[in-house]
Amino acid sequence: MLQPWVEGNGYMVIVFPNRGTGYGATWNCASDSDISNTRTDCNGSTAWDMTDSCSWPFVSTPTATAIINKNQTGTVSFDVTSDVQSFLNGTNQNDGRIVKLDNESQSGKVIFGSKESGTAP
Repeated sequence: MLQPWVEGNGYMVIVFPNRGTGYGATWNCASDSDISNTRTDCNGSTAWDMTDSCSWPFVSTPTATAIINKNQTGTVSFDVTSDVQSFLNGTNQNDGRIVKLDNESQSGKVIFGSKESGTAP
């Protein structure tokens, strides 16, 4: 990530998503004031422009990628050693990581566990 963002208190469970309440990052906001809905509740410096690749809040060239196949289960690994070293060296700011689809127009979904879920990363 290229800018700071606010961690929300929601989590995703396979059967029931809990979007959380209050402030947190969403697809359109670094700090959305109401993560419980699907609206964009931010503006100005907390709003992310996801329509223009020049304005994305993340590096457009991924550090690491993984191909995930239909019905795949188990561990997915990413080698982020060079990123961590750049954070330690002070070359890059550590604003976290994003895991996203390479092609956002494809249908389907990928479910990862969060630190609050039963399958924490």
